[in-house]
Amino acid sequence: MKHLILSIIQNILFFLEAFSVTFFLLRFCKCKCEERRMQVLVFQTMVMAVLCTWSSYIPYFTGFILFAYFPCILIFSILFLDGAFGQKLKGCLLVLCIKLLTLLAAVIITMRCGDWTLEELYYDFEWYKMAVMLLERAFQIVMFGWVLRAEGKLPVRMKRLEKGVVLSNLITSAITFGIIHDISYGNVSSEWKAYLFILSLLCLVIMNGITFYLMEKLHQRNELASDNKMLRQRVMYYESHLEQTHEQIEELKQMRHDIRHSYQLISNLASLGKNREIEQYISEVLDIVNREEYIAATGNEFVDSMLCYKLSYAAKKGIKVVHSVTAGLEGIENVDCCNLIGNLINNAIEANLKLPEGKRKLELFIKGDPCKLFIRVRNILETSVLDTNSGLATQKKDKDVHGYGIRIIRKIASQYNGYVQFTEEEGFFCAEVMLFRRT
Repeated sequence: MKHLILSIIQNILFFLEAFSVTFFLLRFCKCKCEERRMQVLVFQTMVMAVLCTWSSYIPYFTGFILFAYFPCILIFSILFLDGAFGQKLKGCLLVLCIKLLTLLAAVIITMRCGDWTLEELYYDFEWYKMAVMLLERAFQIVMFGWVLRAEGKLPVRMKRLEKGVVLSNLITSAITFGIIHDISYGNVSSEWKAYLFILSLLCLVIMNGITFYLMEKLHQRNELASDNKMLRQRVMYYESHLEQTHEQIEELKQMRHDIRHSYQLISNLASLGKNREIEQYISEVLDIVNREEYIAATGNEFVDSMLCYKLSYAAKKGIKVVHSVTAGLEGIENVDCCNLIGNLINNAIEANLKLPEGKRKLELFIKGDPCKLFIRVRNILETSVLDTNSGLATQKKDKDVHGYGIRIIRKIASQYNGYVQFTEEEGFFCAEVMLFRRT
């Protein structure tokens, strides 16, 4: 029983340490959680787990902690984590403090328990047993990393009940691993092994039930939060569209007033026989009326109307617009077309409005063939965006509402088995989307 309690305490300490290191990796240094970096993140957390496990078996060798454990963490932080060097250094010092606190907790536990010693808490194993322990720790930290990544995609605050469920799952996991470990390597009688084996199976069933419950609750809450934020963003988009529509109505009223004034002026000049002045005035009016109109011919009335409106709006904001549409949008849903192209143009307009009027430029190209569609939007770029914000996260204050444009673009591209690529070339920020048409 003593070995069983020691094993459970040991696993609890490892769980706390592994969870703290994972929290440092995924939250403190704001490590990216994109799909393309998932494997790097998992590999790094596994290495961290191996380091924190191995060093725990030699608690008296402080030189190892200072000259091997800490430098390894610092090197991995510099190579894989985001943020300034000072931030990474603070994070590494935090992990070092976690390691020292873990060892201090082990010392206090053994001192308070009378005849227990620190060597018994960290007793030696043969090499294959050490490999099993390392694999166990790696599995634990990958599991924690997966949970944190799943929660990090859509930050949702957990209720007290859910936090309690998570805590109970951690405790149950520690007890289960401790029991299994003691059955495998401890001096336990055959009769006790049977009871402990049944108890470990029961704990595993409870763990599975809690895990599935947490997954379902997180999934439901993430979906609800995502829907709410999407609706809020859509309302803001409609409000912006309504405001722009009001501007157009005011322009039409002004145009009506100008036309009435023009007719009166032409009538007065005609009554005075000033034909040359009439011709000059009409020429000036025609120059204004015949200004460039942005007419797109995609064959989709909804998209054509949206394109005409947005490109005209961009021109009114002093943005030089270049567009070329040489392909239709057959095989793509109307809603998806409007959301995709609308978000691409909105992002380009928003980026242009940060520049002085003389430097603003937007380019739109739509081309394709019977099987696929290619959309490209470019805007002038003064300073690099991808160097400091490779994930293109929103920089606006209300992050719960903003920042869904890029997600919508990627989601639509995924629905049509296509791809999205953001690049910087020749002073332009370029967004390219390819979709495969549905038949």
